[in-house]
Amino acid sequence: MLFRFTLLTLAAGLCLAQDAGPKEIALDLQTLSRYVGAYQMGSGDGPIMLVTLENNQLFTRLGAQQAIPIFPESKTMFFPKVVKAEIEFTSDDEKGRPTVLILHQNGRDMPAARLEDAKAKLIMDAAAAFPKRLKDQTPAPGGEAALRKMIVDLGSGKPDYSAVSPGLANGPQLAQVQSMMSGLGPLQSLVFKGVGPGGADIYSARFGKGALETRIWLGVDGKIENTNARPEEGAVGVPVANLRPRLTEIDAMVAAELARRPVGSVTAGVVSGKDLIWSKSYGDANMEKKTAADTGTVYRIGSITKMFTALMLEQLVQAGKVHLSDPVEKYFPEVKLVQGRFPDAPPITLIQLATHTSGLGREPDDTDKYVTGAVANWEKTLIAALPHTHYTLEPGTRYSYSNIGFAILGAALARAAGEPYTEYVPKHIFQPLGMTHSALEWNAGMTPHLAKGYQVMGPNGGVDSETAQREHQTGRGYKVPNGAIYTTVGDMARFAAFLTGQGPESVLKTGTLESFQRQIVVPADFELTHGYGVGFEVERRGNYTEFGHGGAVAGYTASLLMNRKTGIGAIVLSSGAANPANVAQKALDILSK
Repeated sequence: MLFRFTLLTLAAGLCLAQDAGPKEIALDLQTLSRYVGAYQMGSGDGPIMLVTLENNQLFTRLGAQQAIPIFPESKTMFFPKVVKAEIEFTSDDEKGRPTVLILHQNGRDMPAARLEDAKAKLIMDAAAAFPKRLKDQTPAPGGEAALRKMIVDLGSGKPDYSAVSPGLANGPQLAQVQSMMSGLGPLQSLVFKGVGPGGADIYSARFGKGALETRIWLGVDGKIENTNARPEEGAVGVPVANLRPRLTEIDAMVAAELARRPVGSVTAGVVSGKDLIWSKSYGDANMEKKTAADTGTVYRIGSITKMFTALMLEQLVQAGKVHLSDPVEKYFPEVKLVQGRFPDAPPITLIQLATHTSGLGREPDDTDKYVTGAVANWEKTLIAALPHTHYTLEPGTRYSYSNIGFAILGAALARAAGEPYTEYVPKHIFQPLGMTHSALEWNAGMTPHLAKGYQVMGPNGGVDSETAQREHQTGRGYKVPNGAIYTTVGDMARFAAFLTGQGPESVLKTGTLESFQRQIVVPADFELTHGYGVGFEVERRGNYTEFGHGGAVAGYTASLLMNRKTGIGAIVLSSGAANPANVAQKALDILSK
């Protein structure tokens, strides 16, 4: 196989050598600078070809495409080395500069007229500013106002063709967007989601009866050069009236689940769009005192905490404080204490920790030594556990769930943020989301509302409530970024709404959140039915894909599952025998019919 590959490579090289192409010559800087400018293809409505000069090298960029270096073969003819084409400059003006650029490619000659200097400068300045705008995800000035006007004009049936480019005015796109808006009602809100790599500003346009993800390319003259739209997934949720019969079915299912073995309590909720449209509690929050659970009952959610740590990572990436590919040891050098690093393996990265592909074992040796201790001291406990933690797989090669991996991620992120994890999450996630009944540690204020945890010991075994009670006092040890949160169904509903794209933007830009959910690698099984993204699990379920997480600590289990396409979420919190994972999945199946 290697020999055959070598022959093929040599053959390809010989073929390339036989067609060497144009021969590059040298031109002085003064001559090269004559070609710098903006050239418009077509008859005033085509794309712009920019010609720039950087470090004595000419580059061309057509529209939002990547800049390509071009090389002179004569004083008027240039060629790129990455594609078969030629660029010719003709008709010098009184300043000795070409007035026309001709792109020769695929047997076609495509002329582009040089734009006047003032307009060219505006275009080139905008192009130079785009990389920073893309990095910072900031909208083009005037873009929202231009888009809002276009939407209102289309909705009234009176498009303002003077507010868009000639190409857009004469093309089919406006009619297509207008058709998609038909029947959605008046515009209610317009929210910036981000900047696409192709140069478009992306907005969520919400109407009375639906929503569109709308993209615009704004010209330097303030006119919209191009636009398109598509139905936005998970934007407004499903109307409650459509779900009401299904809620009755879910209610009966949850009641039957607890009746199967009536230990502890269950609180369930359904989220559609921004709203918790249904919630109900079953059983006793305290069986000994016969205290019924209600929607204000506080539960522990275990590993769902990982979703909050993942959100912390996403926030810091958006802020430019970390990169997904950063080595963990850049922020948390103590990770080098982990045993069994593979020879010559590169350092593990933040994204590997977040997707459970770091190769770390699930827990440290002698786990019981490191899962108790005050939350305030969790990082010290983690560091003490690292010499007893091992690599079990080569990093980056396989998915393998690691609790201690997520704890290490939380520690690294806290160092990068310059804030303790226990301060960062309440300040930057709980508070802006309005999660006023959530905490990383048990406190006296939540005691009247805290469900007592009951751990069922096997199918026919007894019930242990002492372990769960004791763990409130003894703390979580190193298990804070991976499993410490206490919360309620109402607070989880706010988190679910955020995860399905409802904002607020102050927590994370909607476009950034969507890119993490849809564009970042998801290690999956061979059948592509189940995988793990940045802090969330995904699974194919017939006609939809669910995403979310489950969690368990002594006496408590929980599940948060969502269908992003419809904006629906199912929350199930348990302090006893009920199985939230099973119930939440069945509930989401019912809601997604």
